Amino acid sequence: MVIELTGPRHLWREMRKELLLMLLISCLAYYFHHHVYSFELDIPEGALGIFGLAITVFIIFRTNKVYERWWEARIIWGQIVNDSRTWAMKVMALINSDTAHKRINDRQVTVVQKELIHLHLVFINALRIYLRRQEDWNELAHYLAPDELEHLLRITNKPTQLIHKQAQRLEEFFAKGVESGRYKVELLNLLRSLYDDQGKCERIKNTPFPKHYTFLTDITVWCYAAMICVYLVSQFHIVLKADMDILTIPLATAVGTIIVGLERLAKFHEDPFDMEIHSTPMSTLCRSIEIDLREQLGESTALQPLEPEHGVLR
Repeated sequence: MVIELTGPRHLWREMRKELLLMLLISCLAYYFHHHVYSFELDIPEGALGIFGLAITVFIIFRTNKVYERWWEARIIWGQIVNDSRTWAMKVMALINSDTAHKRINDRQVTVVQKELIHLHLVFINALRIYLRRQEDWNELAHYLAPDELEHLLRITNKPTQLIHKQAQRLEEFFAKGVESGRYKVELLNLLRSLYDDQGKCERIKNTPFPKHYTFLTDITVWCYAAMICVYLVSQFHIVLKADMDILTIPLATAVGTIIVGLERLAKFHEDPFDMEIHSTPMSTLCRSIEIDLREQLGESTALQPLEPEHGVLR
């Protein structure tokens, strides 16, 4: 996620293809107009304005819908952060020797607490990898034993399996003699909330923005931008002096790039879970959750929050 623009370098990195293509169209139009055939693209200003207004409506609608998807993804991961902290808090408060009627000692309780919280850390990182369609499952090796990692690699939906494993571990603990299931229900409800969070993420990831609408908008915007470039080149020589009409090239290029740039803004946010610079910063959020949960568990950690790289949080 971009949190700070780094100036012209950032704009060049994001818009260089559009800029170079508009420059090429403007140069070709200028060369054709001055060296092949001197033409004037006579388009009624009213028609040009109506066409531009229609394209603006297309762009605004698409940008709003895509931004809604991106913002919903960020809200969901904000809920995952909150549920993760609540999970650690309830595990530390409800999993204790008193809950099990002294049938396990404090050392065994600590082992159970640590296992449940560490399993949750595996879950959030597995969900991050799963949503990004990566294959870096070896990142989970420092959370799991080799045989556990090998078993997990055979599972299709790994985050789902990890929540299920947490539920199984809870069942094993509460089977040791707790008379009331109230604490167990509280913890299971929290796991269900995490299932809901995962399902919402999968819905966004597996339901792409309609491709036919995207294709139609792309073609229309690019045709309009190219037409504007040619129109400006054919008209600006009337108001500019002969030795200055070369300025029509940068002027037409700038206008065309702005038009296609507005359309490109929507593309930046179509998939909020990929590895692009505008995507949800899941790695940063996972690191923040891990630091918080390890501190709640009482573990010392050298982990530090991830810092932006070139103005971008991953």
